Amino acid sequence: MKKIAVIVTCMFLAGISLSLQAQIISVTSGTDFNIVANTVIAADSMDITPASDFTINGSSLVRSNVVNNSTSFPYINRVYQFSQPTNAFNGALKVYYNNGELNGMPEAALKTLYHNNISWQPDPETVNNSTNNTVESSVLNATALKEITASYFAKLQLKAFLEGFYLSSGLMRSTLYDLEASTDITATDSVEINLWSTANLSNPSPNYSSKGILHNDGNATLLFSGFALDSSYYIQVKHRNSVAVWSASPISVASTTDYDFTNSLASAYGDGVNPSMKLKSGGKYAIYSGDINQDGGVDIFDMQQAENDASKFSYGYNSSDCNGDKSTDIFDMQLIENNASLFLYTAKP
Repeated sequence: MKKIAVIVTCMFLAGISLSLQAQIISVTSGTDFNIVANTVIAADSMDITPASDFTINGSSLVRSNVVNNSTSFPYINRVYQFSQPTNAFNGALKVYYNNGELNGMPEAALKTLYHNNISWQPDPETVNNSTNNTVESSVLNATALKEITASYFAKLQLKAFLEGFYLSSGLMRSTLYDLEASTDITATDSVEINLWSTANLSNPSPNYSSKGILHNDGNATLLFSGFALDSSYYIQVKHRNSVAVWSASPISVASTTDYDFTNSLASAYGDGVNPSMKLKSGGKYAIYSGDINQDGGVDIFDMQQAENDASKFSYGYNSSDCNGDKSTDIFDMQLIENNASLFLYTAKP
């Protein structure tokens, strides 16, 4: 594998200037910097290794000690920033850091954190080498790069089923895949997972929040800021047309935490009026469906929206599609009607 060090004394290209202070690339507008596949470009203390030919145009790369895009994740005092988002990048990034840049974070837990011009993306598959002071990302696919740094995370491995999407034998519909919104054959839908400390329950926003994909076997992996470690939180599961469910009690968050809502009714917080979840075939429990407008309950207002969408033969990714079959119809309305008759509402601590 060929490695090129980006240094002022070794490389001069028309339209490309290199900073002596930080040894960073600057590509002027209308000029391309082409990196051949599998060539390692050592820019300052970051190696860029594209798996396919990669072109940087009209963008500069600088090093800073603070991020431009705000984040709840802690990060080291070394941040690489492109002035414009890059073209789609396929390959790996390796960041070298100094011990004085750790900001008190545990070195052995460091992972790559990058911004794709939309949001910050933690990379749990990072290869960490605390001996050589490096973090190397997994192979990124078709990713725009805006900022790159290193952080540490708390990983939550969650299991939950959605009532309407549930089929049988511990499986749900793969709605996102069926709609061609994902190439993952197991992708059911996106969920939002919130962590709430007991002291924060009266506030409008959770302590930490993360979104991820719920797979057809009920599994989802969520990454939270490392600041959440070694404290206890209620786990709240939110889905676009389900009644939000909360863990029965605060859960201590470790580097990896497992929580399963599917095997026991006691795993979910209850209000003493209705069972906290719906019992499905195979003795599995699922989160109630039907809260289309996300007001916390299932009622006539959800039914009205479903009826309106059904009258228009709505098809696709609609909140009124409560069973995930891609269309809003009588089956969704029956589900809403059944749950509305129970006067279901979110049970929360």
